[in-house]
Amino acid sequence: MYESTSNQTRASTEMDFRPPPTFDSQVSIGDEQWDVQLVNSRKMAAMYPDSFQRHPIEKLSPIPEGMFVKVICIWPIEVLPNERFWVEITEAREIDSGVYQYFGLLRNRTLLADFGERIGPMTSECFCDMDIEKFVGERAGMFDLHKADPGLKPLN
Repeated sequence: MYESTSNQTRASTEMDFRPPPTFDSQVSIGDEQWDVQLVNSRKMAAMYPDSFQRHPIEKLSPIPEGMFVKVICIWPIEVLPNERFWVEITEAREIDSGVYQYFGLLRNRTLLADFGERIGPMTSECFCDMDIEKFVGERAGMFDLHKADPGLKPLN
């Protein structure tokens, strides 16, 4: 039999309806810059440890250019759902000692923005996932080319 006190039920219900912590950012849509909110994935994981997991991305700082990271975007149009999509990091700017802002390109077609549109600024706290295998695999391919052709020399 399920037992619950009214305080437990109320606390559970209140937690379920808390808005996610967010970070202000912008996405280019055609020639316009749209203000969006990116969910702070680090805080979400702390708020909901049983149902929201993320990579410990902060251990990799700064996040290198070319890395694919996943963000959760809250669009400025109420009828649109939150959307997760991949972003390729194209720039990291150190804004304080060891603190970085990131900019990148969308690597999915989203509800509002096309593949290749620009997004930023972002912080590593906004990244809920990263595609390390793709990042390492692409770079490993460069080394494999060199192994296949020992005469291949770097461009200077």
